Amino acid sequence: MKTVFKIFFFLALLCNTAWANYSLDYALSGIETTSTVSQSYEIESGWGYRTLSNQTANSYYISGEIEAFLDLFFDSVKPKTLLSNGVSLGNGWMQRDWFGVYYATSYPWVYHENLGWSFIKEQESDQAWVYRELLGWLWAERNSFPHLYMDERAEWTYLDLKQPRTTLYDYRYGEWFDPEKTYSIEAEAFPINGGTIKGTRIYHRWEKVILQALPADNYTFAGWLLDSSGTGANFEFEATQDVLLASKFAPKLNTGASAAELTQSIKNFLDDRADLSEKDKSIALAELLITGISETAGISFAEGGTFTLPIEVSANASPQQQIAEIKEQLDLLTDISEDQKNKALAEILIYGNSPSLGLTLSK
Repeated sequence: MKTVFKIFFFLALLCNTAWANYSLDYALSGIETTSTVSQSYEIESGWGYRTLSNQTANSYYISGEIEAFLDLFFDSVKPKTLLSNGVSLGNGWMQRDWFGVYYATSYPWVYHENLGWSFIKEQESDQAWVYRELLGWLWAERNSFPHLYMDERAEWTYLDLKQPRTTLYDYRYGEWFDPEKTYSIEAEAFPINGGTIKGTRIYHRWEKVILQALPADNYTFAGWLLDSSGTGANFEFEATQDVLLASKFAPKLNTGASAAELTQSIKNFLDDRADLSEKDKSIALAELLITGISETAGISFAEGGTFTLPIEVSANASPQQQIAEIKEQLDLLTDISEDQKNKALAEILIYGNSPSLGLTLSK
């Protein structure tokens, strides 16, 4: 069993004295040896000094050999240094001239004063790989620090040494950021009953966001509000800020449906629009029936074309009955004036369609 010595060393400066024949074993036991290892004791130590009568008062000296021996013996009881030649500041704190101050009692996990908790994988005395949660592996090197190379992103960042909380610069986005900060990614269906959106949650910086717009029955995806990039139903981007998006959904129109059914489906769609007043809904209905595009509601039912609403009549009915059927269906268009209805009736009877209202005659 090893014996633990608690030793208070008193070292003195002896002019022109060679220490080469003496070792720490000699200082402890009085037996001259050049061994640097002992199996019989462990050391707890402190330092002081005294002077010899033939020396100037208060002068003291620690030989290079003793320093080396102390490093070997104390290595097992003192905290490991982050990088070679780290200087102990006491109580587990250490400093490396180019890397700064860090707490190293749990090495290779260390707490860096600016970078926070990190895992160290040393390369050489002037460089190391540093793993930081939410950032991945970072390469640190004497001549470039506090610039750090982010291996996963294949780009550089800059550590602000003036901030106690980890603060880095994102060169790609041109802004400072805190890696612990989270971002809220939210999206709304527009209208509410038009569908749902998956992928909304809290993200960390640079996490990949994938928003999926899923239309409800009888609706189709119509784009992302405020997005002009032509993004499809799956919208992908990096999280770097709080985001609120809206996915637009438009009703599917069955061109084989009757005029009454189509009109009712459009009305149902507009009724879901809580953002529109009743007057705006009426205007939007007229716009959609006439052109298939409503600037009031910000929607369209036909890309680059005109939406046509068929008017059905019985093939074997008399002319009077057919006119009555057409008028009955026109009366369903409650947001169209009587003059417009009369003009549309005349156009249908003469041409088989109404260009003014976008109506066609179906038999």
